[in-house]
Amino acid sequence: MSEANNAWAVGWVNEAGRHIPLTLRWNGSSWSRVPAAMPNGTSAAMGAVAVSAPDDAWAGGYTYVNGRHRAFIEHWDGARWWVV
Repeated sequence: MSEANNAWAVGWVNEAGRHIPLTLRWNGSSWSRVPAAMPNGTSAAMGAVAVSAPDDAWAGGYTYVNGRHRAFIEHWDGARWWVV
């Protein structure tokens, strides 16, 4: 669910040679960066987000652990992102 005052975008940013998950929230007038949880691994990136309510969003992506990519999921509970 994306409303005029509640939308999310996800991806990643490169910081010091590592991919760091990026979550951006639209409040109706501007985008702001909301800290994502960092899963285990040396790099991580998000690729998709689904929103059902202002306090219920899910995002998925990958993390890089011991030379291998692994899937991960995060949940937004209205206050912060949690690795599930």
